[in-house]
Amino acid sequence: MKSLFRRFFEKFKKKDETIDEAPDYSIAAEMAERTLPSVIPGTNYINRELSWINFNERILSLSMDRRRDINERIKFFIIYQTNLDEFYRVRIGKIKRRADSPHQIYETKTGKSMSDLIAKVNDTIRELEPKREMAYELIRYDLKKEDVEITEESRLSKKERLALRKRLPDLFARLQLSFYKPDVNFEAENMRCYGIAMFQSGTTPYEYGIVSWSKEEDELIHVPGSDKRLLLTDIVRNHMTEIFAGHKILGAAVIRAARSAEIDIFSLRERRESYRDLIEEMVYEREEKEFVRVEVLNGFGNIKRLICGIFRIDYNSIIEEKYAVDYHFLSDLVKRKEKEPKQIERILPEEGKIDAILARDYLLSYPENSFVEYVELLEEAAEDERVSSIMISIYRLAEESKVAAALIKAAENGKNVSVIMELKARFSELDNSNYSRLFERSGVRVYYAFSGLKTHAKLSLISLMDGAFGRYILQAGTGNYNEITAKSYTDLSLLTSNNALCEEARRLFDNIINEELGEVSGEMLISPKYMKKPIIAMIEAEEKKVKEGKKGFIGIKVNGLNDRAIIDKLMHAANNGVKVRLIVRGICSLKLPFEKIITLDSEKMPAKCDIEVRSIVGKYLEHSRVYIFGTGDTEKIYISSADLMSRNVKRRVEAAVPVYDKEIKARIRYMFNSLLEDEESGWVMREDGSYSPGKSVEL
Repeated sequence: MKSLFRRFFEKFKKKDETIDEAPDYSIAAEMAERTLPSVIPGTNYINRELSWINFNERILSLSMDRRRDINERIKFFIIYQTNLDEFYRVRIGKIKRRADSPHQIYETKTGKSMSDLIAKVNDTIRELEPKREMAYELIRYDLKKEDVEITEESRLSKKERLALRKRLPDLFARLQLSFYKPDVNFEAENMRCYGIAMFQSGTTPYEYGIVSWSKEEDELIHVPGSDKRLLLTDIVRNHMTEIFAGHKILGAAVIRAARSAEIDIFSLRERRESYRDLIEEMVYEREEKEFVRVEVLNGFGNIKRLICGIFRIDYNSIIEEKYAVDYHFLSDLVKRKEKEPKQIERILPEEGKIDAILARDYLLSYPENSFVEYVELLEEAAEDERVSSIMISIYRLAEESKVAAALIKAAENGKNVSVIMELKARFSELDNSNYSRLFERSGVRVYYAFSGLKTHAKLSLISLMDGAFGRYILQAGTGNYNEITAKSYTDLSLLTSNNALCEEARRLFDNIINEELGEVSGEMLISPKYMKKPIIAMIEAEEKKVKEGKKGFIGIKVNGLNDRAIIDKLMHAANNGVKVRLIVRGICSLKLPFEKIITLDSEKMPAKCDIEVRSIVGKYLEHSRVYIFGTGDTEKIYISSADLMSRNVKRRVEAAVPVYDKEIKARIRYMFNSLLEDEESGWVMREDGSYSPGKSVEL
């Protein structure tokens, strides 16, 4: 049976047979319907970098899915590039630092050296280039139907070339030229496009020249008298001899260089009054970090050798591009459609939210429910005379945060407001630092999270007097306190007044503030001291059930899974009859066995290895984390801030909170089962680490 991707590509192919230069849809279908393998032969786990690349490739496949609106496809295409840029700056930056260490360091799951790993990553990215080029061609030809034609200068008619040439002098006048002598390196801005030309020695005292232009300059240049558009980078590359008139050019290209964003914030082990200033200082150092990748458009001559010298990289760190080095210009073509007001189901009452939560538990599911309801709860707490304090742990906030505004209002009203602010949230360090200053000026008590750990838990606790008794309201979530991302990320937020959970949360806040995070053994799972062990114990408990002739089930939904001990336990359980269903959006280091047998008939004996790994990639970013152990009366369900990555269970303060309310448990279980059956957004992992779209397959 043909896959959905292939059937729809063939359907569109029939429609487009009359379009000149239409892409080869049969090749596009083959590219879109399966990702590259990510298993390195002879290894027991999938490398996290290769697994991440595979995840990003799934996003790229969505940009090729012509059932989707062209604007949505463009967004996926841009997300692919943005993700890739950040991946090189963060992950490859970190690996490169390790590769430059005087001591040889090896990757723990595959045994590869850091240098070999960088080479493997670059080779894999190169292997994906034809797919990205095909995705761009599909978008470009579909834009043509929308009267937006992006083309190359070589495809213009004689009349169009003459019209363009008349416009070039004005364009060239806005370019900035700079010249460099030998042994003088050009300091490029991170992720900015430049033209570079290498001169013949003896004809000029300069070795090379750089072309730059204002960031406000449009990347898409209209060809006068037509609807066609050219890329500015393409024009610069094609007219280097005119731009550098009077110089003999031996090589030229358009380039875009990425600097490492890796900063060793965890080296700040000691708490001191200047801790925030030191964090800010280290963040500014990113602008001077080493280069990790240079993209090259249409380079010729010995330009690569020159680039390697200027940016101090090897040839393997140069990625050649066919159409562009930066595709963000496509975002300007996304049509901003007026969205119809969406009817969002309200979970909490419009008034009296505190009393409602004191009476029963509630679950907010974003974006199905509105984040505004949580903001309204904080606003109500700020005004309620019964409320004495609010405590919250913050990892990221929206730019003009309504959460921050509500907390400040509470402080102004005399409430004791305490914020655990994580300054080490990558790329949000300065934003969080600025918010910490705003909080302090407004009377909010600000505490910085552990210097050697990241506090990633999403908890807030409201304390109040209910008659003669002290009561709490606990909010435990899977995502950030960000009303903007809550519209496009799927997350869960539990609201409860369960006294045991609230007391545990209070102790956790006190421990963080006092920097005394010790062993905890309550109902909540708290990393790094008390999360991994109980998770392993619950996996083993399901395995024990099977040995006793009962059914064992484990269902986990996370963004990443790479902790070896947890992976080993999951595989052991699956090999011993436990039904294991994993929904892992991104990195998954679990390697499926090659002799996998899935038994879907519940009346039959358990399968030899009843395990399935799925990834959901669609309109919304799947961000919620859920752990399910068991079925029926013995079922345990947790919502968590933690992925099952080594960093989460070892180097972060995370919280997984049990769900007790039967209706909420049933709702979460329904969500989980629906994702297992999601044919439109679901991808199924195969034994070689590749993924295929569609429903579960029997192997």
